[in-house]
Amino acid sequence: NQTNVEQTSVEKRWIPKKITRQEEKVEEWKGMSYTANEEDLKWAKKGFIGRVHNFDEVPLLQQKIMDVGILSIRVIPMGGDKVFINVEEEEDFHSLVKDTEEFFQHWFKEIKEWSPEAMIAERYTWIRLFGVPVHAWNRHFFAKVCITNGSLINLDSATENKRRLDVARCLVRTTAMESINKVIKVKISGRVFAIRMVEELFPCLIEGSEVIRDNNEENDEDESLAYEDVYEDPCLQEVDEVDEVEVQRLEENFEALMTCNNEPSEREFNELQYTFTNGENSGLPRKSVGNSQHVGTTNDE
Repeated sequence: NQTNVEQTSVEKRWIPKKITRQEEKVEEWKGMSYTANEEDLKWAKKGFIGRVHNFDEVPLLQQKIMDVGILSIRVIPMGGDKVFINVEEEEDFHSLVKDTEEFFQHWFKEIKEWSPEAMIAERYTWIRLFGVPVHAWNRHFFAKVCITNGSLINLDSATENKRRLDVARCLVRTTAMESINKVIKVKISGRVFAIRMVEELFPCLIEGSEVIRDNNEENDEDESLAYEDVYEDPCLQEVDEVDEVEVQRLEENFEALMTCNNEPSEREFNELQYTFTNGENSGLPRKSVGNSQHVGTTNDE
């Protein structure tokens, strides 16, 4: 009996199961993949990432650096308050920053070496608000609305001074990479209003937008010349390339037509039209050979 009791107790004894750790399942990446080439990595590793105190000073930063005699670095905007600092190979950037520490502290709040993990986590953009009632037209309300996509940085002067009440323009800092375009409902003083938020993709091309421009006349002239170079009309190029001799022939044909004493007959007019539309070589009208008084006619009559 004792043996049976011991056997029963052994059978009832709890034996913990063997615990096995399941390997973490790594999901296979199904999106786009790209491997950076060595040349691009080498160029990036020589650079630094800087964050400026005020993002609106980024366009001025390169000139400010050159004004103090620093010509060996190039500041490249990365969006928002971040810039990429490209340094020439022979320049020791650490020593340069140390020697001009006061200058860099004035413009930058942070400078660190570039790394592949450096992310552009935020961006600055203008958004438009439609449907805001007059009694809620103030900075505090705009800040509450914009918090759904980021944080309010500034308002344009027309919005700030209530020169327009149909649309409000707000500069926001956001981490959203997709375009902002949505409608939100807000209860204002007991009544629900639908507010539409639309991101400005091209602020400089939208009527009423205020774009900060450099007042330097030389820069304006350079910009206008660049615009002409890019948007030069190909049709005008073809006209400019027409041979001067052929242009002179065209003028002579018109002069002969205007100075003729008698109006051309229907057949002569058709021949004239054919000459204009089917001229030899360049397609320009040519003066017909013969003793006829009319352009494009022959001596058949």
